[in-house]
Amino acid sequence: MFFYFSQMQYLNLYQPTLSRFLQYQAQEKSGFEVYQEADVLVTKIGGDNASRIRENVERIHARKKDDKEQIVVVSAIRSSSPEFNTLRHPDVGDLVKKEANANGFNTTSHLIGIGRILGNLNELREAEDECVALEKERAYEFLLQISEFTYAILDREFETVPDPIRTEVNMCLNHLESAIVEFDPRAGDRVIALDSDWIIQKANRSVFSITGLGEQLARQIYQAAFSTQGLRSKSIDLDEEQYEVGFEIDPRGLSEAEESEKGAALLEAEAQVMATVKSLVLEVLEDEEEENNVLVLGGHAAGLASQRGYSDKMGAYIASFAAEARNKVVYLVEKEFPIMSADPRKVKAAKVLEHINAMFSAEAFGSVYGANAGAIQEEALDILAEAEVDTLVLNPKHIEEGKITRIHSFESDANRVEMVATKAAPYVLEITSRKMNAEGIASYFLQWFEEKGVSIDHIFTTQKTIALTFNNGKVNETLISALETDLKEDPSDQHFSLNLRADQRMIFCMGNNMRRPGISAAASIACALGNINIKSITQGPSQQMMVYAVDDAEADLALQLIHRISVEIDDNAFDGLLAPHRSLVADLIS
Repeated sequence: MFFYFSQMQYLNLYQPTLSRFLQYQAQEKSGFEVYQEADVLVTKIGGDNASRIRENVERIHARKKDDKEQIVVVSAIRSSSPEFNTLRHPDVGDLVKKEANANGFNTTSHLIGIGRILGNLNELREAEDECVALEKERAYEFLLQISEFTYAILDREFETVPDPIRTEVNMCLNHLESAIVEFDPRAGDRVIALDSDWIIQKANRSVFSITGLGEQLARQIYQAAFSTQGLRSKSIDLDEEQYEVGFEIDPRGLSEAEESEKGAALLEAEAQVMATVKSLVLEVLEDEEEENNVLVLGGHAAGLASQRGYSDKMGAYIASFAAEARNKVVYLVEKEFPIMSADPRKVKAAKVLEHINAMFSAEAFGSVYGANAGAIQEEALDILAEAEVDTLVLNPKHIEEGKITRIHSFESDANRVEMVATKAAPYVLEITSRKMNAEGIASYFLQWFEEKGVSIDHIFTTQKTIALTFNNGKVNETLISALETDLKEDPSDQHFSLNLRADQRMIFCMGNNMRRPGISAAASIACALGNINIKSITQGPSQQMMVYAVDDAEADLALQLIHRISVEIDDNAFDGLLAPHRSLVADLIS
């Protein structure tokens, strides 16, 4: 009864407008203006972009003409193109789960594979020579695939691979080959896994990061490539010494420590290594006698490398250090698109968000509770915000007015939804009980999943039900059966019903400031117009994000409808939709 016209009639009634995007942005410097005024550009080159060597080097060479100092932080080279599928080692999916159904070639994953293979020899003190030789041969096969992929990328990028680049690649890969050949578990050598960082520790306590070689290789390739273009570059290389700086305690003991102890030790190692990196960066920037066009660093560092998105954090740290020596430092995040009001591949009317603040960014880019929009790692944002370094998200081919997102500190009065995004929630677990509000019930389930190593994305609660969403791939029928068994053994008189729903998707509605009444109503009306059933709703107390759970099959339509009504149409148009119905409640609100 609430709606008197069809979905399409309503959607065609009002034309989208950009007026509200411009209302509060007019007083702030645009991202393009900030870019033009920058003295130092810090660029993190990662993901598939790291494989576009010639394009990146030419771009950095062009920026030299603008009289800007440049610092480049580079990640290990990889490509998601299926053309490189044949170069993947057939066992990489067994050793690194995320590679099981992936396309392309990931250098870091193959290095982790080498670490796991050599780690199998840790306990083989009396192993037969043949057993050790077989595992080393298998590790060497992974190294050969890394070499083949690296040269395939170089052959694609250069008609003839320059000799300086070829020399650096061979030296780096030979270093890893020597580490494999010389690894001797019977002499006390051991492979240590600090989360994602796989390290060889020799009997004499010297260390070598297997995974860190990916960033070392990329850094050396880029530095050699800069020299072929006549760019003077300086490289900061910690390599093995950083572990001596970072770990006063034995990494061997650290890998076996309790999680809380390990976490604290890794943070301490990160702080110590970053203090060393800071002094080296400042030394280069403050050296007036040595003029360099580019400063090049790898994204790997001891302590830091155990974390997800460590190269993002390294880039943010470097920008914060540079800000102590220069006035106008800008951190560049190069992507296919700047931050948009929705994925432009799904929503044609998606618009550039020219200004967003750090809090909004955390909601948008957070990988656990946020929308996982993927522009930059959330802890890197904190580092940049604390150092008051502007972050610009842009496509480097389109550095122009209106096509750059500036992440910085400002007070927004947008007062509405500015961005709509989706994230998969393969499973939603509904837990129902007559006494769900009893003391300790919610904490029991949170602790149970934590003990199983399963992270929970979102929690929706009512008097009788708790709904938990997951997206880390560890939830399945077997795990839920184990939970049911544990609940049956609970001596309390609680009776629980578990319902595991598959194929859900979370719709995130976000804005710098969403305190105006009716914002959530607009999103709900959009779903109602599309006959879309909202399974769950939650809104954060910061009033910067609302989250809706819908069936995966309806998610794309929900995204488009919510974007049309909450983002595109004018506020007055939405008020016009509600006006005929206000008379129904006029006596209550007068």
